[in-house]
Amino acid sequence: MAPPFSLELVDGERQREVPRGSTALAEFLIHRTDGFAGEIELQMAAQQSRYRQGIVGPTVRVPGDHDRAVYPSFMPEWLATDLTRRMVVQGVAAVADPAGNLRYLVQPANARITMILEGALLKISAPTRRFAVELGESFEIPIEVLRSATLPLDAQVELHIPEEINGLIESEPLTLSRGTDKAVLRVQSRADDRLIGPWSLRITATAIADGRWPVVSELTVDVEFATKDLRTVRSK
Repeated sequence: MAPPFSLELVDGERQREVPRGSTALAEFLIHRTDGFAGEIELQMAAQQSRYRQGIVGPTVRVPGDHDRAVYPSFMPEWLATDLTRRMVVQGVAAVADPAGNLRYLVQPANARITMILEGALLKISAPTRRFAVELGESFEIPIEVLRSATLPLDAQVELHIPEEINGLIESEPLTLSRGTDKAVLRVQSRADDRLIGPWSLRITATAIADGRWPVVSELTVDVEFATKDLRTVRSK
């Protein structure tokens, strides 16, 4: 069965300039045939033309009465600026065959979304990246969030806790209003032996452009949890 639609990428494979750590937007025209008026899902294809290196896109559902859609691709801040990046998008629709059975038909877009990276709009940093903490103690992580003048938005700072120690440490997210670039992230640990040892904790700063599209910067800090006796032995 031939898919009763096609996807046309507006502007084709021209290079779109995208800041690192932000969301690239690409518009598609949807051409329907054979009277098809069902929903179409725009998806990131499982097989891409280049290594993704963290580039990711969601599933976008396009109602039957829409002939245009915007597909967002998130571009992590660690991507290099000397190489174009690509996103292959496909459309998927459920269509009944002559016997009335639903078949899921796939149609690749006519071109790849092509992006060239620019400098980041948002950057999180911390003057101290290594901590030694006694079980049950709280500790503080000073952070700084720098924003481009073109990104005058609030930023949320959040600690991402590894699944293995979820519930053993806690930290409330912070919101840095525009014009504020420094804050202290407070972390509370539990006196639980499962925490003992070194852990890498990820911290992100996120601003939402146009009320919808994430701009993200992240860093990792190394924390070693120990009992009081163990810390005393290691300090000698």
